[in-house]
Amino acid sequence: MAPPEETEEARELRLINQVEFAIALAETEEKLQKLLAKYLAPVLLKVMSPQEAVRSKVISIVKHVGTRIRPPTLILPVKSLLEQFMDPKAGGKSEELRKLDLTFINVGLSRLSKQERREMLPVILKGRISHFAEELSRITMFNLLLRLLSDYEFPQRGTKEDEALRALFGFDENEDEATYLAGHIRRLMLLNARSREETRTPMTLTPAEMRFLVHGVPPGSNDDPSWFGPGLSLHQVKLGALKFIASGAFTDRERFLAVLAARDAESTVADVADGIFKRTNVPLEDPDLIDEIYNMAVGWNDDSGPARPVSPTLRIHLIPLLAQSKEAVSGRWRYKIVLILSEATGSVTLRLQRVSFGLMRWAATMGDETMVGYIIIRLAEAFRDWLSNKSRPTGVPDVLVGEVYEIFGLLISRCPYELKDARLYYIRFFFDRLDNEKNGLVDNVERALGTMLVGLLKMRLPEATQNNLEEFILEIVSTDGRSKKQAVKWGGRLLPFHSVVGRWIGILAAEMGGTVAEEGSKALHPYYYRLINPEAAVPVSDSESEMDVATAMPPENKYMFPELVPLVSFLLSPDRKVPETFTNTVGNTKLPPKAFSAALSLCKTIAIWEGRPHDCWNSIKIDEDWARNTDATIFDEGIRPSIEANFSEDRQLHTFEVLLDCAWAGMVTDDEGLDGVRNTWNELATLVPQEMLNTFIPRGGELTNLLKSSKAEYRRIAVEALGLLASHQNMSEETRYQLINTLTGSDIAETDSAAALGYILSRAKMRNSLIWFDEDRLVGLVAKSVDTLITRQSQSLRDELLMDALGELLAFEVLGKDKILTIEDLRATLTARAMRGDERAVLVLAYSTFVFSETPIPVIESLLKIGEAGSVDRLFVVGEAVAAAAAAWGSSAVRRKRLIAGIKWEGLRRDTVGEVLEMLFQRAREPGGGARRKTVVVVLLCLLELCSEHLMVQEKLGEYQAIFRSFLTDREDFIQETAARGLTAVYNVSDTEVRKDLLSSLVSSFTGETREKIHVTHDTQLFEPGALPTGDGKSVGSYGDIMSLASEVGDPSLVYKFMSLARHNSVWATRAAFGRFGLGSILSNSDEIKNNPKLWPVLFRYRFDPTSTVRQSMESIWGALGGGPDTVERWWKEILTECLTSALNGREWRVRQASIGALSELLRGRKVSTYKDHLEEIWRVDFQVLDDVKESCRIEAMKLAEVLTKGMVKGLEGDIPKGERDEILEFLMKFLMGKRGIDAESQDVQRFALTTLLRVVKSGGELLRPWVPDLMEKLIMVMSQVEPEVVNYFMLNADKYNTTGAAIDQMRLRLIGGSPIMSAIETLVDVLDAPTMALTIPRITSSIRTSLALPSKVACSHTIIGLAMKHAVIFKPHADEVFKAILPALKDRSETVSKSYAVATGYLARIASDAAIIAAARGWAQSQYWTGEEKERIAAATVIAAVWKRATDRAAALASETLPFVFIAKADRDAEVAKEFEAIWTENTGGVGAVKLYLKEIIEIATEHLGSQRWGIKQTCALALANAGVAIAASGDVTVAQVDALFPALVAAVNGKSWEGKEIVIQGFVKFVVAVKAQLGDGRLAEVKKILLREAKRNNLPFRALALRSLGDFLRQYDEVDMFDEVIDFVEQVLEEAGNKDAMDMDDDSGNSDSLAEALTKNSLYCLASAYRPPAQPRFTSLYKLINTHVVVTPATPTVKLSSLQDLVYLLPKFQPGDVADKDLFDAWNRVIFHLQDRASESTRLEAVKAVKELVRITDGARMVEKGIWGRLEEVLKAERSYGVRKNLEETLKGREKVREKVVEN
Repeated sequence: MAPPEETEEARELRLINQVEFAIALAETEEKLQKLLAKYLAPVLLKVMSPQEAVRSKVISIVKHVGTRIRPPTLILPVKSLLEQFMDPKAGGKSEELRKLDLTFINVGLSRLSKQERREMLPVILKGRISHFAEELSRITMFNLLLRLLSDYEFPQRGTKEDEALRALFGFDENEDEATYLAGHIRRLMLLNARSREETRTPMTLTPAEMRFLVHGVPPGSNDDPSWFGPGLSLHQVKLGALKFIASGAFTDRERFLAVLAARDAESTVADVADGIFKRTNVPLEDPDLIDEIYNMAVGWNDDSGPARPVSPTLRIHLIPLLAQSKEAVSGRWRYKIVLILSEATGSVTLRLQRVSFGLMRWAATMGDETMVGYIIIRLAEAFRDWLSNKSRPTGVPDVLVGEVYEIFGLLISRCPYELKDARLYYIRFFFDRLDNEKNGLVDNVERALGTMLVGLLKMRLPEATQNNLEEFILEIVSTDGRSKKQAVKWGGRLLPFHSVVGRWIGILAAEMGGTVAEEGSKALHPYYYRLINPEAAVPVSDSESEMDVATAMPPENKYMFPELVPLVSFLLSPDRKVPETFTNTVGNTKLPPKAFSAALSLCKTIAIWEGRPHDCWNSIKIDEDWARNTDATIFDEGIRPSIEANFSEDRQLHTFEVLLDCAWAGMVTDDEGLDGVRNTWNELATLVPQEMLNTFIPRGGELTNLLKSSKAEYRRIAVEALGLLASHQNMSEETRYQLINTLTGSDIAETDSAAALGYILSRAKMRNSLIWFDEDRLVGLVAKSVDTLITRQSQSLRDELLMDALGELLAFEVLGKDKILTIEDLRATLTARAMRGDERAVLVLAYSTFVFSETPIPVIESLLKIGEAGSVDRLFVVGEAVAAAAAAWGSSAVRRKRLIAGIKWEGLRRDTVGEVLEMLFQRAREPGGGARRKTVVVVLLCLLELCSEHLMVQEKLGEYQAIFRSFLTDREDFIQETAARGLTAVYNVSDTEVRKDLLSSLVSSFTGETREKIHVTHDTQLFEPGALPTGDGKSVGSYGDIMSLASEVGDPSLVYKFMSLARHNSVWATRAAFGRFGLGSILSNSDEIKNNPKLWPVLFRYRFDPTSTVRQSMESIWGALGGGPDTVERWWKEILTECLTSALNGREWRVRQASIGALSELLRGRKVSTYKDHLEEIWRVDFQVLDDVKESCRIEAMKLAEVLTKGMVKGLEGDIPKGERDEILEFLMKFLMGKRGIDAESQDVQRFALTTLLRVVKSGGELLRPWVPDLMEKLIMVMSQVEPEVVNYFMLNADKYNTTGAAIDQMRLRLIGGSPIMSAIETLVDVLDAPTMALTIPRITSSIRTSLALPSKVACSHTIIGLAMKHAVIFKPHADEVFKAILPALKDRSETVSKSYAVATGYLARIASDAAIIAAARGWAQSQYWTGEEKERIAAATVIAAVWKRATDRAAALASETLPFVFIAKADRDAEVAKEFEAIWTENTGGVGAVKLYLKEIIEIATEHLGSQRWGIKQTCALALANAGVAIAASGDVTVAQVDALFPALVAAVNGKSWEGKEIVIQGFVKFVVAVKAQLGDGRLAEVKKILLREAKRNNLPFRALALRSLGDFLRQYDEVDMFDEVIDFVEQVLEEAGNKDAMDMDDDSGNSDSLAEALTKNSLYCLASAYRPPAQPRFTSLYKLINTHVVVTPATPTVKLSSLQDLVYLLPKFQPGDVADKDLFDAWNRVIFHLQDRASESTRLEAVKAVKELVRITDGARMVEKGIWGRLEEVLKAERSYGVRKNLEETLKGREKVREKVVEN
């Protein structure tokens, strides 16, 4: 029969029982370990069995196993348990199984080796902590993960192993898991020491987040092992998590926030996080990332509750990140950004305010309209109050307030609805602040207003807002405040040019003067208006979001000119409101002179501007000369008719009447402010219909006052106006008669009267109205004045006006020869005056030919002579005069000055122009000096321009061209310019053939295709005087000079050499003339020239010629031909080839220099890739010119090198293929690092190379790695080379400047920290990787050893610090090597260098091995201390201090190696050394506890060096042992072991001779033996007695005094020790010596024998009192005798008296009544009462009261009465004035009265 089938339950129980049995039989740990490794996980899995019996059995086995696994050496199968825990099918389904697994995991984990624990990490991470449903499981596994991370050694960053971690941990397939873990690591980094204390207020983590991290542990110590496991602190856990998050397992995006959060941790963690963060590159436009950053900055919530913002320190890091993201300032984050900004207006730290306001600026700049509007709505009022100082905290610097003004203005400018607000709310606020803010903030408010102004200009304002804005600006301008200028600026910018209100504001500003007037003037001139409104052509919009050019509203033409009619009616109306300060108004207006002048001038120019014909609208360029050029059109015979027609239109007649009326007021009003418009009436009167002058005819008399003025210009204006009015046909005969009588009366000067009559008669001749005048009489009056002028020898200022009038009379042929004495005399007088510089006489001389029929040639010859003898300015007057003499009224100059609207005049015209031209052409061909040639060329030009319509001029254009062409080679610039202008004039009036010939000639000269010919005679001037000196004070100038010089030196070739040089000068002079007066415009008219491939390269090169004239000319031609960027691109290769060829082959230095300069311009800003193929050739050419003999060429070559390097550096920064960047960098670095770069001999080249290197380092990035070792070493050394030499002078002479070398070193240190070279070194540190690090370290250690100057040494230390902070992992293998190299440098003679290197050692200690730290702290530092002098000992202290300060964890782990030594060294006899070590001990120990902890080591080190041959070391060790004894004694808990260890050492310390400071050792020894009284023992006590007695008997009196005190201290604590007899024996001797002044003088070296005697006396008595042991009457008698002898008999000092009283007070309690003999007792009473009566010292009397109390106790009352003690005490009490003494004495005597009474009764 088959056995029954076994059930599942039975089978499982059987298997489990077998396992249990096997476990039970396992006798050894090895067997049990094997069984558990095999069966523990499967057995625990059975807890998931559905059978209750099976589950119960499993629990039973678990309990049994739990009792067997207690030995810590037993290893559990943690890995299999962990895999089972993480298995979704096992641990994932059973909570009970997870608990059991976790129980054994927690036990076994700490027993595993580090390697085994590392193997657990992938298991946990691949199992995905986040997949557990229960939070407790996730918490547990995350906690377990953190424990494992602290042991895990991650591969070096960037290696293949590092990159493989993501796949190893399963994150490549489960990115959500990586994100999950990164989030919890971020929260871990926010966990800090305060987190567990923050139970009532919200924490920086939500309750749920906090619970997850701390496993629900209640508040307690932050290092509670229940958080992360035994032995793990929060600091260690964070470092492990940081290494994990920094590894290749995570992407930059995943690690970003965690690393960012870690920057808030303690310094070590934060430093590591900083290094990781700098290597993390994450785009800040991810909304989820921005959300997390905002949450940390402002706080967040989850279902468990809120979390408050992170600490201010971390927010200072967070907020600037938000200020780099456009996403962060989009509308969706508006609520959170408002929270940040609202906090910034409160009482927060200054740094947090700065970064918050920086975010506000970013939001105002980059935020969308929604964001900006929300900020304005929520915070605008708060910021108004803050800026108005209503809510601003105290202490906010003005700089920050100014920034907020600008930011707030920027915000408002981005908010259309606020700007369009008709109330102008914020505009009014800023203008108010501008008036009321302090001076230091005015600029900021103005910048804010400027920003708002720009915002307003971008939009079209509603009509109501526009109107209110105009009124507001007018209101501001009309008030007296600081905002006036800004208001004028707003008016000029906001209001279009056609706005009459805008022009009105500018006119009001003109009267205000200064910068306000300057700002206002810009609104009155179209050119300057366009300069300040460049955006006027940009479309405007109603909304910022609509600012797209394609969709925006059509732009309003802001540049449109105002219409004349409304302009005049507004500006010149008497109804306008003006500022109250405006007084002294002109005419019917309310405008003062300057404003009136501005208004009238603008209206007149606009009137002329409107009158131009349509085909001439573009003829006047709107530039700075617009007004002058516009006004000049009234003299243009082609344009004037149109202007006159416009002035006569019926619709404008009233306007011109107002304008004329105001112009009249401006003419006759006497004020200098009107000088600019005083002649306006005369100008307008010749343009308007003559009927409009009727109003002014009766007012002619008003001009007589003007005629009487002392100013010639006023009189000239008056006579011109009189000429227009008096000659008018509508003037009545009576009025004319009265006017003539007034003019010929005695009130007016004869010359002025004659001048006025001359103008009247000439205009009457023009109007055909001479019949209304008594011509003969009036002409006779004028002739009389002219005759006087002719006969008078002297020249008067008033002659000028008469001369003008004479010219008018002659021009109109009113004054004939019959009216003048003789024509010869007139011409002679005029010629003489002209030769003296009277330009009026020149013209009058020409006009004199009008009234005679003979040829004008003699007069013209005279005029030419006048020109040759005069200045350049006179030449053009002569030219005009020659044209007038030759053509009479055929000259346009004669006609255009004498035009009146509606009147036509046909004057004399001559045909002598051809004859004059022939004469001038002949003169031009003849040799002559510069004055002759200048006269000819100018006169020819004037004839061409003024008589261009004449037939003879048209026929001789060819000759004109040839003559002007020959003048182009002249050496004088003026002649060249005039000839160039002449050629342009010829071109403009020529036909096609002449123009073609002219173009061909010009191009040939320019391109050098034809050679210049020089026609010379013996006197031809080839060079300027002094240009070629001969050495004997003379110079070569003419051809004759050359011939003479060649003859003298016997070298005929000189002639050819000088002629070649002259030809060369001629060529360049010709080329220089091309840009003069529009020659370039001639070339620009030919398309054939524009497409000439030879022209453009040469022209481009000429633009950089060293000669300014050539350069300017070529620039002019370039512009005229349309040269620009497109032209350069079209001919780029040809230009490059031309420049390279000319630079190499140019024989002339100017060619080489121009070529290199052109190359610089050609390559500047261009990508290197465009000329990469030519790069080598360009550098080769540049190097060749760098060695040029001409300095200016070398300078240009250096500039080219700079352009090249900048371009290459920019190429490194750009987005170009890596291969190209590598090529560029290699080429550039070879140049910069070589002999032609930073190692060049020239300092200029060195500076350039260094500057370029710094730029390369800044932009090179990882491409620089191959060069990092060389670069870093080079830059470190350069740090010293660039330091000014004057620093060394200051170092040597510091005392002369009231400073010290240390102070100068500190200044140098600060400069080094901010040096761009140091920044470059730090950048190089950032790009290091492991292979490069290995190559760099030897260079750094070499620099440490070889650096000689402070800057390089400090740079070395800073570099090491950077390596330790940023690359701890890859730097760690080399840390010991650098540590070893840096230690000798700590002994540098400069304290600054020493401290700098010490700081570096501190950072090195973070990553160096324990052996290296021990070697430094115990080996090197202690060796330096024991064997060195003060500097070495301070260096030792500095090293240890740096290690403790910057590597606290490492130092604490090795505390036993350093702290015992520190304790000893802080007792150093040198105060500076002791101070350094004292600081280390105080900052890093807990006081007495540390001494007890390291007592053994302290004793060992001290006793070892007590036998040192260096006396200072022995003293330090002895003092340290004494300090240890004092510390142990103070603890109150001394063990026998401590006594056994310390007592022998102290005995050794006090042995030996006395020395200064040994008393401290004795005192410490006494304090120790007093404290260990119970443990001392008899043997040691006897030794102590012997030692103290020996020390008290030392011959060194100062030491003996203190040793006696110590002996007394000992005896007072040891009552059982009786040494009275030994003490009194030598104390008597000491007291005797103390009383012997001679002995004291011999033994005291300090020179203060009195104080030594006092100390000996006081301490001897103290010691003797302490040694007294009663009862022993003889002893007291002996003691008191000594006291009495040395205190009473020998007068003692107050100090000794007080001390002896204190000794007596100490002794008396030892006696009972009867113990002291009466004699001794009452001697004591006498002494005490004596002291009670000592009025000099209250403290002595108080001490005496204490003695009285004891004496009363031991003295028989009867004896006191008998001796009169009571009475004496009562007397003392009555006499006592001190309340304290009286009170104590009364209390002492209280109760003694009854005793006294009883005694008295008996």
